[in-house]
Amino acid sequence: LVWIILYVGLGWRFWTRGLKLFGPFELWILLACVVLGAGLVVAALVTPPLVRVLGGRRSAALAMAAAGAASVAAWFGPRLTSLVVAWVVLGASAQILKIVVDTVLQRSVDDDYRGRVFIAYDLVFNVAFVVGATAVVLLPMDTMVGRLIPAVAAVSYLLLAGWLYRPFARSATT
Repeated sequence: LVWIILYVGLGWRFWTRGLKLFGPFELWILLACVVLGAGLVVAALVTPPLVRVLGGRRSAALAMAAAGAASVAAWFGPRLTSLVVAWVVLGASAQILKIVVDTVLQRSVDDDYRGRVFIAYDLVFNVAFVVGATAVVLLPMDTMVGRLIPAVAAVSYLLLAGWLYRPFARSATT
């Protein structure tokens, strides 16, 4: 639901600013649902082989780097193609990261604490996601802040990807 609100909110903003790229607004809603599904399907298909080849930590780093690149693509202009690609990549990246973190949590937390830790982690993840989506939809795009959001997101994603990809001590959870 949050994804659809985010995509529809962004679509409405682009549509009302004269960027009627995809016809009537109802088609933006359809596009949002299709793009959401595509990102989730991509993540479900790609994550298992990706983790087998790269490991969890480097898979998360790759997902964050892809999210950074997608944010840059969205920053360069609200064209239908760049928006759809960015939305699919961002959706897939978020889901890949969530799958990897869920797996690490399942492997590394003792059974006695797993439920409580998962609830806390899931709550923080979902609240951060909702706050971020709300900020993106509500902040005015015509201001400097609105123009800087994708740039700040891209830099943040890329810095996190670099931090995750750095050399690290091997453990059973990576």
